[in-house]
Amino acid sequence: MLAIMMIPRDLIYEILCRVPVNKASIECGGIIIRAFNKLYLADYESLYDGNAAESDGRLESFLTVDESQLFDSVNGLVCCTKSNQNIVLIFNPSTRKSIMLPVVPFDWQISFDYCFDKHLCGFGYDHVNDEYKIVKIALLYRSSILHDIMVIMYSFKTNSWTRIENVRLSKGVQFKERRGRFASGALYWPATDMKEDNSCSVIVRFDLGLEQFGEFEASFEGKDIDLERLVAFEGSIHVSEYNSCGVDLSEIND
Repeated sequence: MLAIMMIPRDLIYEILCRVPVNKASIECGGIIIRAFNKLYLADYESLYDGNAAESDGRLESFLTVDESQLFDSVNGLVCCTKSNQNIVLIFNPSTRKSIMLPVVPFDWQISFDYCFDKHLCGFGYDHVNDEYKIVKIALLYRSSILHDIMVIMYSFKTNSWTRIENVRLSKGVQFKERRGRFASGALYWPATDMKEDNSCSVIVRFDLGLEQFGEFEASFEGKDIDLERLVAFEGSIHVSEYNSCGVDLSEIND
């Protein structure tokens, strides 16, 4: 178990406004990706000793995307989607630059929209090939059984979409969330495997470097795992458990 101090939410906002951007940068897909300096905190309780002063500063939005969904953030880059995930945008808040990904090839998009009944998406960094990737998954169920699956992936290096072939998943797998959680070169989705005699909580993993799926049973103290409890910490995926003293993180071994 790893215990983490709880930092007041309003203090987190103030910290993020003031964190300097590291000068080291990586050029990838036309976006300058800058890593934030590590921040070390101490004695934040002093904010409550009566000597703290109220600030007149305010957060202001520099960019508005109508009817968009904040999807995920990886290494400081923010991914947003629109139109049922058909439009994908990547933002870099530190440089205030953004790009819109090219549309999915027409025949693939038609299949996604009309031949499948559930859609998933994930955004992550492939450290093996040093590139960012977007993964889109379409699922077709019949009588709660996975009948067909289609997976396409966007590569920032090639600026193109490709289709992942020979995808293998359990026929009884039921995804709980549309978006995946990124950690250590892979995307993770909490799911349930509806087997003939019983069901169990599983996590579906997609390795961005190998471009392969895998799944493993996972539960925490007898409780099912949902996306909000999956946390990327120090390069690994963990399950979070909130309590009166803070947050406990338990690493998941897949």
